[in-house]
Parts: sequence; structure tokens; C-alpha cells
Amino acid sequence: MLVFAISTLGHAQTEDRNLDQQLAIQGYDPVAYFTNNRAVEGSKDLTIEHEGAIYQFSSEKNQNLLVSN
Repeated sequence: MLVFAISTLGHAQTEDRNLDQQLAIQGYDPVAYFTNNRAVEGSKDLTIEHEGAIYQFSSEKNQNLLVSN
């Protein structure tokens, strides 16, 4: 389910991105929605770029979960 959700996020509409930075889902950690069951702000130090969008993560663990999937 996590893989599907992240792949769907990669096709986010421009309204879901900060147009200046291509920041996806306003900088919130996409994995935390599933692991913490809530929105958690990501860190500028923990990012992944996917299809032109930048995703931020609240922890290395969440960042690694995305990479491993």
C-alpha cells in the first residue's frame, strides 16, 4: 500500500507543490501518513527527488522506507 501511495504522490498536480522549490505535499513526510497515522513535517536535510518533485522526511528511517520500496 505504501508503494502505491508514494507512486501516486509522484504524479501530484502542481497545486500540491510549492512552485518555487517543486516541494511536494508542502514539505510533509509522505511515509509518516502511514507509519504515524498523521501529518508530520519533513526536514530540508532529508529529501528525495522523484519526477521533478522534492519530498521531505521527518526521519532517516522514513526516508529509507521509501527508498527500500
